[in-house]
Order: sequence, then C-alpha cells, then structure tokens
Amino acid sequence: MDIVYIGAGVAVIAVAAFLIMKRSKGGAEDVASVRTGDRALEKRIIDEKEGIEKEHFCKFAGMRVLLAEDNAINRKIVAGILEGSGVVLEFAEDGIEAVRKCIDSAGDSFDMVLMDIEMPRMDGNEATLKIRENRATATIPIVALSSSSSEEEVEKMFSSGMDGYIPKPLSLGRLYGAFESFSGGRV
Repeated sequence: MDIVYIGAGVAVIAVAAFLIMKRSKGGAEDVASVRTGDRALEKRIIDEKEGIEKEHFCKFAGMRVLLAEDNAINRKIVAGILEGSGVVLEFAEDGIEAVRKCIDSAGDSFDMVLMDIEMPRMDGNEATLKIRENRATATIPIVALSSSSSEEEVEKMFSSGMDGYIPKPLSLGRLYGAFESFSGGRV
C-alpha cells in the first residue's frame, strides 16, 4: 500500500496503522470497522483501492474539488498527487474559508470537498454543518480527513454531515476511493 503521510505525529501514526493492519486479515477496511463497531458507519469509511497510481486520477478530469486543510505541506502533497490529472483543485486553510468558498461558488459548486477535521478558527465538523445549512451547498459530498479514529470522533464527523471518512495517513487507494464514490457519474 502506498501511503502519503499527512498530519502531525505521522511516524507514530504510520507505525501504529501498519501494526494494526498486520494483525487484521482484511486490511485497513476491517481496522476501521472494528474501531467504529457500527455497521452503518463502516459503509461510510472509504475503502482502500488496490494498485492505484497517481496516473489513475486522470479518470476524474474536470472534477472540481475543494481541499480544506490548514497544513501547507499536506496541501502540497494532495496537489502533487492530482497534478496533471485534470482535477481542478482549490484550497481553503480553515473552516471559515471552506464555508465561504462553498457558498461563493454555489452557482458552479464543487463536486467534492476533502475536509480536514482539526483546523484553526473553525474545525471541519462545524464547517460541514454550516455548508449543510445552505440550500445551495447542502448536497456537496464532503469527505473527512482525520487521524482521529475513535468511535466518538467518527460518529461526530458523520453527525455533522460528512459523507465519507478517510483516516490519516492518507493513502492513494483511499483518496481514489473517495473520488470514485463521489464522482457523480462523471466516470
């Protein structure tokens, strides 16, 4: 599995995730479902797609995606993955900016929002609630990006209106899975 390292304490998280996945015969999907323990939540955790390379993202050319992420390095990593794919990627550095960009673009809305949970000024959960309150932006698919995998945190993400969840560190296969799940029939 190719892992793109995003977030603080990445080495510790990556080692822990590797050790947990080694113990799970089914891989990352099983780990996520065991952590949440809830069948309804399992279906919203983005599955790992095997054998994904950067070039596979060309399948989603023309999609307009907002990445709400406060860490500049993480923004550069996602931009690097999508570079040359034809995906139109825009950035927001916090929840307030994410809400503003979604509402301002309501006439030509985003096809998907990748929403970091822990951001300054307004976190991803609150930003999602505000995006869902606006009739013009209420149906934009929003996928949580978070290193937190506790049952309470995952439930909070979905309760705020998230459509999917990708645990950090981000893998190419899970990012691809999000694009595939929320491409809206474009592919």
